[in-house]
Amino acid sequence: VKEGTLKKWFKALGKETGRKGKRLFMPLRIALTGRMQGPDVPSLLEILSKEDGEVADREMIKTLNQRMEMLQAWAADMKYV
Repeated sequence: VKEGTLKKWFKALGKETGRKGKRLFMPLRIALTGRMQGPDVPSLLEILSKEDGEVADREMIKTLNQRMEMLQAWAADMKYV
């Protein structure tokens, strides 16, 4: 990923969705990691863009269903549903 590409993408995504900050990044974090806490999303995406496909700890991997359940729970708590 070229420098500045992610920043432009996040800015465009925020403008399109009308979200910024936590409302923009929390759903992305859950979708990417299956967790509600962790590294900031731009840093995470930069790391993932350099990843060669090897996963160090397979127990950390969350299924898509688990991620969606976490996202739905977070959205309900934040009154987005």
